[in-house]
Amino acid sequence: MRRAVVIVLLTCFAATATACTSFLLEDGDDLYFVHSLNQGSVPAVDGAAYLNPRGARKDGYSFAALFDPEDDSGPELFWRSRYGSVTFSPLGKEMPDGGLNEAGLFIWEMGFDTEYPVDETVPTLFQMQWMQYQLDNYTTVDEVLDNLHRVTLDGWGWHYFVADTAGRTAIIDFPDGRPEIFTGPAMPVPVCGNSYYPEAMRWLTEHEGFGGDLPYRQEFSEIPRFITGVKRLQEFDGADPVPFCFETLQAMSVNVRWSVVFDVTRGTAHFNTNLDHGIRSFAFGPEDYAEGRETMMLDMNTPGPGDVKDRFVPFTLAADEVYMEQILGMLFDDATDIPALAKRMVGRMNIPRPVVAEGVVGPWHGTLTVPQGDGFHELPLTLLLNEDDGVLCGSLECSDLGAAMPLVNPRFHGGLLAFVTDMPDGSDRLDFRLHLGTDGLTGSAGTWDWENRRRAVVKLERSR
Repeated sequence: MRRAVVIVLLTCFAATATACTSFLLEDGDDLYFVHSLNQGSVPAVDGAAYLNPRGARKDGYSFAALFDPEDDSGPELFWRSRYGSVTFSPLGKEMPDGGLNEAGLFIWEMGFDTEYPVDETVPTLFQMQWMQYQLDNYTTVDEVLDNLHRVTLDGWGWHYFVADTAGRTAIIDFPDGRPEIFTGPAMPVPVCGNSYYPEAMRWLTEHEGFGGDLPYRQEFSEIPRFITGVKRLQEFDGADPVPFCFETLQAMSVNVRWSVVFDVTRGTAHFNTNLDHGIRSFAFGPEDYAEGRETMMLDMNTPGPGDVKDRFVPFTLAADEVYMEQILGMLFDDATDIPALAKRMVGRMNIPRPVVAEGVVGPWHGTLTVPQGDGFHELPLTLLLNEDDGVLCGSLECSDLGAAMPLVNPRFHGGLLAFVTDMPDGSDRLDFRLHLGTDGLTGSAGTWDWENRRRAVVKLERSR
């Protein structure tokens, strides 16, 4: 019951942010990734910007494991960040509202009716940490889309705008328990609000200048403001792009709380808030992302305008607990110990649990549970992983199947292990998708198919 109440409260809170926007502006060879955080229910939103180094150990949790005070379940996934990032968040370092990584991958959220996939054979991450996972591990829109099925997410109603340095964009929706992607020809204009993209495009083509005869009117309901954004991008004439982006966000909504503009080419972030419209800026580069460097943070209410890079301070758990308490205080009743819950959540996100070994090299043993008729058949399984000159290799043994089977193209990335192996008699090929968590290596084997989810379940523990 507690988890259901938390979901309802957070869904209601998220639903009040009804006019968030993300878009991509191209000016010759220069790229600008742009977002506004809008919140109609509160007069202002506190939070911080973060400079996150690569090489940080992470624990991944589901929504319930973070927000339900009575849930003591452990991490669903362990990983170490491959890429540093710049993120912005009202809840803390490991719960970004969006951001940009050092490879130029951008992701941000907008409110949307959502039904996330449920799949017990892959790890589930709370949606904000899922965004950080993308920034920690991938470099392009294609990589994000290619790996969507490997980690699922939960939380409240959002959809996601993703962009990269090639100028490619995508919108990721989850309307009915599976992803729906708009990219390439299916995404002719790089603008995302809170509407269903095909519906927004249909209305756009009904208007003057876009193939129709409806007159344009500036309004702040969902579809009209999408049209405002597209119209302004169409009319961009090479004026100073940074002020143009801020003006476009203001033209599209009346309740903007934060505006963020990434000048990707020059490695600079610009932002302002509704409490201080002066544009603050800071540069970011390789030195900010160096492994072993401490995370730096900047309060969003730092006064502007101008360069604020020298006002970043080292990250502390206590600072994030303050941001977390402010949000939790809006969601829980007086019976909840808000400071204790905030401390627990921030600690879970930022103090990784000890693990026996972060890597996967070595022997593993366990079971392969295969669907059979209306039941299941359990097979003993042994996995041996080696490293040869930095390349992962190994073999799989199952006494019921005969000879050892060499692993084809094993890959370990972001806490996820994938490989393919051929049956000894050559009759079939098995595709293994496993993840490293508190219970060892768990996941599934079979042929991935969104229409047919009956895969064999794999559970392995490290051999002593």
